[in-house]
Amino acid sequence: YVVDIPSKSFRHWRELVHEFEYRNDVPYFDLVVPTVDTCRYSYVMEKLMSGMKPVFLTGVTGTGKTVAVNNMLMRLQPLPEDGGQGVVPVNISFSAQTQAKVVQISIENKLEKKRKTLLGAPANRKVVVFVDDVNTPLVEEYGAQPPVELLRQFLDYSGFYDRSKLFWKDIVDTMLLVAAGPPGGGRNPVTPRFKRHFNMLCMPPASESVQKTIFSSILGGFIAVSSFEEVKLCNDPIVNSTVEVYTRIALESGLPVIGYYLPKQLPALSMEELGDLLAVPGVLGLKFSDHNFFVLERLLVVLVDSGRKVIYTGPDEQFALGQ
Repeated sequence: YVVDIPSKSFRHWRELVHEFEYRNDVPYFDLVVPTVDTCRYSYVMEKLMSGMKPVFLTGVTGTGKTVAVNNMLMRLQPLPEDGGQGVVPVNISFSAQTQAKVVQISIENKLEKKRKTLLGAPANRKVVVFVDDVNTPLVEEYGAQPPVELLRQFLDYSGFYDRSKLFWKDIVDTMLLVAAGPPGGGRNPVTPRFKRHFNMLCMPPASESVQKTIFSSILGGFIAVSSFEEVKLCNDPIVNSTVEVYTRIALESGLPVIGYYLPKQLPALSMEELGDLLAVPGVLGLKFSDHNFFVLERLLVVLVDSGRKVIYTGPDEQFALGQ
């Protein structure tokens, strides 16, 4: 629940979730379906940003950290009188080859030079530097990650050294928002001296009900503007069966319930959903009705992604599975 200050009462997060509106002209991977999780995490991050408090968002792969942050920053770009916070976003994505010098240049190029030794955001605005995959830079021999140490210096002293003339430059009206997955698979632990500055938030993997909400909203919006008459009443059964089949295959194939595999199901099911949205009525062939196409598309993606071989022998026959 969230405290509603004007009414002095508790409100459920569901009451704050905006209704999803499907747009045919928006690319699939730019579609954002509001959920209870994205609503409450965005709410907390907005409140922290209003007080210029650094935020560290973590969570396993596929939880939507980057999408949630980018959507929130875009929504907060208008000035306060227009309903935003006057945010100027600076997006930086770290990798194993990221260099501290490049990071400093990328940040300074987005700031205004107010004096020789003072940089900052444009008037009546604030710069939010969003660093994705902040824990991916290579670790040096003695345990340091130069790009991360540069950000730590900014958090400690609010500025950078000029790299050519070696004088100090203060930075004002600028804050950090970073995201990272757990260590492992190319991601490294970051120093506690860096993490101590942040308000830590952990975004959980999407539950089964959240997954069904996301995919039924997208598929239902697509079906509503298309000519697939046979499947208009089958939106919820199609999505429910997809999520349940995938989850059951993942469990019965011996993959751990908590670990690397199951959190991947959201991106995997996203690709299956994208296949549905690329369908065009009337070009599926004589052997397939619209309904059969959606069933076949769903089973092929789900079963192949689970590491099974799939053989389809006909519209009225079953799938043959093999290892």
